[in-house]
Amino acid sequence: MKMKRCTKCGEEKILDAFEVHKGRTDDRGSRCKVCRNKSYKREYAWKYVEVNREKERERSRIKVQGKKTVRDPFRQAARSALRNAVAAGVIVKPSTCSQCQDTGNIHGHHHDYSKPFDVEWLCSICHGKAHRKQALRETGA
Repeated sequence: MKMKRCTKCGEEKILDAFEVHKGRTDDRGSRCKVCRNKSYKREYAWKYVEVNREKERERSRIKVQGKKTVRDPFRQAARSALRNAVAAGVIVKPSTCSQCQDTGNIHGHHHDYSKPFDVEWLCSICHGKAHRKQALRETGA
């Protein structure tokens, strides 16, 4: 069985592991199929990005994190900054809701995402009410 060394990965493989290339002395290409496929995928990816630049920008802006789709990067940045500040001890998270004084699960509610540390600490019920009230104001109902 004839063997040949791949010029990309350097492994010695059987001739069937190389693409057929007529005109070469052994009628086989210089790179194995695995290395060739990797380079084709890389080339295709770059060409796709070049052709679909706007679509790629939009796709990179809307990042999928877990099951949630992040549509507003400023909102995500504000949440991350607050979470990191609480974890570092820079901001102390209170144990009670600022509206109803409940001691349940407390959330930081941002009225303005450009001010990540300016939050109102609310329980999950009051936080939901605040978002519904804000949605009503935005829709004008």
